[in-house]
Amino acid sequence: MLSRVKEGFKSTVTNIGTALSNPLIREYEIGNHFASGGTGLSWKVYEGKKRSTGQEVSIWLFEKRQFDRMPKKDQQVVFETLKRGVQQLTRLRHPKLLIVEHGVEESRESLAFATEPVFASLSNILGSHFNLPSPVPKDLKEYELFETELKYGLLQMTEGLSFLHNDVKMIHGNICPDNIILNKIGAWKLSGFDCCMTNQAPTEQEPKFQFRGWDPDDPIPAKASLDFLAPEYVLSQSADRSSDMFSLGMVFYTVFNRGRPLYENNHLISTFQKNAMQLSSLNSLQVLKCLPEDVREHVRMLLSPDPLVRPDANQLAKIPFFQDVGAATLQYLDTLFQWDKSQRTTFYKGLKKVLEKMPQRVLLQRILPSIVQELNSKDMVLFVLPNVLFIAEKCTKEDYVAKVLPHLKEVFLMNEPIQIIYVCVQKLDVLLAKTPLEDVKSHLFPMLYKALDCEDPKIRELCLKVIPTFAVHVDFPTMKNHVVPRLRRICLETNILSVRVNSLVCLGKILEYLDRWYVQDEILPFTKSIPSHEPAVLMAVLGIYQVTLNNPKLGMSKETMATKGIPFLLPLAIDNQLNLKQFQKYMVVIKQMLEQIETEQTCKLEQVSAYEKEQSQAIEHIMNESDSADNPDSIFSSILAEKSKDPSKELKKITTDLDELFSSSPQAQSPSKNSNSNANASTNGTPTPKQNLTLEQKQKLMKDKEIMKTLERQNPLEANRVAVPQKQVVQPKNLTDSLGGAAVGGVGVPMSNGKPNYNISLNSSTMSPYTAAPINTGTGPNYMLEAPQPMSNSLVLHPMSAQFSQQHQISPFHPGGNQQQSGSSSLDSLAVLPKSNPPMPSGSLVNGMQFRPPHFSNQGFASPQMRPQNPPMGQFTGQSGFAPLQTPQFSPQFLNSHQSSTVKPTPLSSSDLDAFLK
Repeated sequence: MLSRVKEGFKSTVTNIGTALSNPLIREYEIGNHFASGGTGLSWKVYEGKKRSTGQEVSIWLFEKRQFDRMPKKDQQVVFETLKRGVQQLTRLRHPKLLIVEHGVEESRESLAFATEPVFASLSNILGSHFNLPSPVPKDLKEYELFETELKYGLLQMTEGLSFLHNDVKMIHGNICPDNIILNKIGAWKLSGFDCCMTNQAPTEQEPKFQFRGWDPDDPIPAKASLDFLAPEYVLSQSADRSSDMFSLGMVFYTVFNRGRPLYENNHLISTFQKNAMQLSSLNSLQVLKCLPEDVREHVRMLLSPDPLVRPDANQLAKIPFFQDVGAATLQYLDTLFQWDKSQRTTFYKGLKKVLEKMPQRVLLQRILPSIVQELNSKDMVLFVLPNVLFIAEKCTKEDYVAKVLPHLKEVFLMNEPIQIIYVCVQKLDVLLAKTPLEDVKSHLFPMLYKALDCEDPKIRELCLKVIPTFAVHVDFPTMKNHVVPRLRRICLETNILSVRVNSLVCLGKILEYLDRWYVQDEILPFTKSIPSHEPAVLMAVLGIYQVTLNNPKLGMSKETMATKGIPFLLPLAIDNQLNLKQFQKYMVVIKQMLEQIETEQTCKLEQVSAYEKEQSQAIEHIMNESDSADNPDSIFSSILAEKSKDPSKELKKITTDLDELFSSSPQAQSPSKNSNSNANASTNGTPTPKQNLTLEQKQKLMKDKEIMKTLERQNPLEANRVAVPQKQVVQPKNLTDSLGGAAVGGVGVPMSNGKPNYNISLNSSTMSPYTAAPINTGTGPNYMLEAPQPMSNSLVLHPMSAQFSQQHQISPFHPGGNQQQSGSSSLDSLAVLPKSNPPMPSGSLVNGMQFRPPHFSNQGFASPQMRPQNPPMGQFTGQSGFAPLQTPQFSPQFLNSHQSSTVKPTPLSSSDLDAFLK
């Protein structure tokens, strides 16, 4: 296979080199080799183009080197015969003869001449590939002749012979498929006049032809083909015009017999003579069964050994076989421009019916090139254009782009007559489907815009019906900037109801190809400006809203429906011109909008409510965490609440941790006596001796002093009363018998009745049971001493409000009174002192406990000197107002039940502090 390709390539290069030496190449450009023709297919046919005008031609090239082995005498005979045939053909001009554009030119290596563009010889089409390029061109190899083409081609040959016999008085002498050429549009042309015989008699007399005998010694290109030659050539050494008719009969048989002639003589005269004697047996039509039935008898007459029986060309052209509509149509196209306009108009009007029966290749190759020439005529374009568009619809997209579209582009640019637009719009869907996108934008869309701008209502309505069918091929910018604005203008400006309704219907059908926001911002508001309210218009408007509402790509927001859709549709729904069915359709759409609004708004509010609830819970959680972080009382309360299941173990653990913490400090290692003396000194205002503080402790001490100074410069703050729900409080239990003395540890300062109250923590290294007693400071608040549980060294003094005393009917405590024993593990043990008691002076003792005024800080009452270093979690340091008497080892405890029934501590004002100190 590779060797064949290489040989073909070398042959092509050699042939082109040979052609370049011919004088013909000076005026013509040579192209690809695609066919062969002439007697014995000795001529190679190339594509060509005239250099000066660009005219397309076919260049015929005969290479002399293929006869190099032949004697010089025979070579000269061949060359002279071929040149004489081309010269004779050049002198003859007829539509059925091959047109020569440039006469034969001879060089040392070749003969060449130029003709009209051709496709191939009939021999090539019937399967003879001699002198063809390798591989054979695909279109030639797959070419198939339809019956219409065969009838048309044979009719052309008949008319060509009629011209030669009657007008020129000439015998062709070599009618065969090698000399029948199909041009570019499929017309059959006669060529190969190498063996022709001219008339030797005067014009007035009967023609007399000089016979040229068939010499078996002549080279093949210089003699006629024996397979198609009449028997009298050999048997009687004579020839007449009927001899050409015999050859034509043989062509009839060959084309219907798949390229095989009736007899194959293989260039042997003896075989020819033998076969010629058998022609008399053709009386039986069985031999001609390959032919169509309506032509068998006529072919049998053409193949008769008797020349007198053969019909002449004129008689043969009138047989019913050639009366086929397709063949007659193709025949008429050959003489089309010889008729006047009225005759051509009539032909074009009925042409479409014939085209429906034609094969596609015949439409493109034979009919289209003949009729597109009329597209340039304004008088004929309206009659030709429907046929061209029909061919465009039947052909493939590739053939349409290559052969039809170039001619239609000129039509798209025409403005007159206006009916051109109407014809094109009718086939607009076909044109859009096959035309490339670039040509659609540059040619079809401008024509469509002209149709929409046209004032003719028929053209407008046709455009409005066609636009939705091809909207899928139109991009959004084109729709937005060109199509939709024209539809709106037509709807507003026209006075014809059908045009207005169709424009709205068209707009509704193309909504799905538009953008959602463009529809809501431009299309829907436009419907409010429609000037008429006929029922058809109202229903078309409703259709636009319904399509917008139901289309998943578009849709309508609840704001648009609530503010624009429903307020606009409701008045239209009650229009008096609407009937019941139309009103119900309006209400269906309105109810659908209402349901959608309800669904969306409900969903939105549910989401907002859930979000607000989550946000509120989050804020409450953050506030609780913030209060716990800022208020040590809350910290201790949360700790006791979490461990309320076993409080004794938790308290024991906390006490143990605190003891370990303070035992590691220098103060904890000093004797108890020194501790007491330091405490007394601190109570009396004497500064404590210097301690070895760390850098972090010094920084903390510095910050505390700065904060204290800042608080002293601030204005007093007024406490805000916050109402809290009352909580049932467990009755206090008397733990006097089991509790001992305690030292004051710390006091929290909550608010009660607008005045600050204080929580006093009592702590003692050696606790003994005591009886709780009410404490009355005179001007200050009342207090309740809460006894600690066993295993704890702390005693808490809680503030008591008047409301609390009245609710629980707590009576003043008197020494030696009744005492209630603690029978549970609860920490809620309270004792109340009467208000009539005088205020306690600084340093006075209450049941073994010494009272002393607190030191103030920005966070409450505290003694910076006595604050433990780095207190552990759970130890109260920021709001204690009483310093311990003997030891700083203490563990404040707070009851959740009491804590929840009181108000959160707030800072004391200076007046409250002064009243307390007095």
